[in-house]
Amino acid sequence: MTDVALPQRSRLTDRWPTALGIAGGAGVIAVIALLDREVEFFAPVVVMMAGIYLMAYALGRQSAAWLALLVLSVVVSVLLGLDGAGALPFDPAIGMSGVVLLLWLYLSSFAILLGAVVDAELTERQIRSLDS
Repeated sequence: MTDVALPQRSRLTDRWPTALGIAGGAGVIAVIALLDREVEFFAPVVVMMAGIYLMAYALGRQSAAWLALLVLSVVVSVLLGLDGAGALPFDPAIGMSGVVLLLWLYLSSFAILLGAVVDAELTERQIRSLDS
C-alpha cells in the first residue's frame, strides 16, 4: 500500500464568506458614520434578509439565497431611489415588508403544491407496491 499525498487547499480561500461579511460590516459602519441615516437605509435591508432566508428555505436550496439576494437587492435599491426622489408615498421598509409578504404567500402556495405532488407520487408508489 502506498501513501498518496493529497493536495492541500488554501484555508484562506475557504474563508471568503467571512471576508465578504467583514467587508459588508465595514460598509455598514462607513454609511452610518458618514451619512448618519442608518435606520432609513438598513430597515429595508433587514426585511430583505428575512426574504432571502424565506426563499432559500421554501425552495429547499441554499443556492436560491443568491438569486433572492440579487432580486431583493434590486427591489430595495428601487424603493430607496424612489424614496430619495420623493416619489414613494410610504416608507421603504413598509414597501419591502409588503414585497416579502407577497413572496411568502407565493412561496407558501408553491411549497404546498409541491408537497401535494410529492404526496400523490408516494401514494401512487405505495398502491403499486401493494398490487405486486
